[in-house]
Amino acid sequence: MKRYSIKFSAFLFLFIISIDGMGQISADHKIVADFEKIPDHYSNEVKKMWLVYAGESHSYAIRAGLAELGRLYPKYAVKVRESGTPDLYTTSNLRVSTATWGDYSNSSGWIYSYGEEDWFTNATAVARTKAGISYCNNNNIPVSAMGFGWCWECPLYTSDAADDLLCVDLGRRRIIYKNTQHETPITS
Repeated sequence: MKRYSIKFSAFLFLFIISIDGMGQISADHKIVADFEKIPDHYSNEVKKMWLVYAGESHSYAIRAGLAELGRLYPKYAVKVRESGTPDLYTTSNLRVSTATWGDYSNSSGWIYSYGEEDWFTNATAVARTKAGISYCNNNNIPVSAMGFGWCWECPLYTSDAADDLLCVDLGRRRIIYKNTQHETPITS
């Protein structure tokens, strides 16, 4: 699972490069194995950026994966901040956090617990998200890229199924397909 997280983080690193206007890089999941071939020029440009990836557990996975990528491959240096004032501009590392200026309940202040109710669920949330981006850009903390990640909170899904490639957990009941030639699942 850790190797997949690193590869996904490398793919995200490529994605960040492509959105910064340095010329488009067309990359899909097949190129991830070649992430170590990213030219230094591109990785150095990414190190100037601040990625805000708000949200819940999937957001955490992105931040943790990027931190691990930076730990294992110093060329892709990453600094993740989980509280306080976001780090200012640097050329040393990609800055990653969930920090937003304000949320649905607060019009100002650094918020590190930004959920979908703060992001897009109503006009106030959308206005506060836009106002937060404007605040950052107007106060010399420009947001280079912003994303949102959360778990779909379906009552039929639990995250422990993500650790097993051949099973799905429905309603806290694990369903494992032992034999792919039969459609009848074995439950446990």
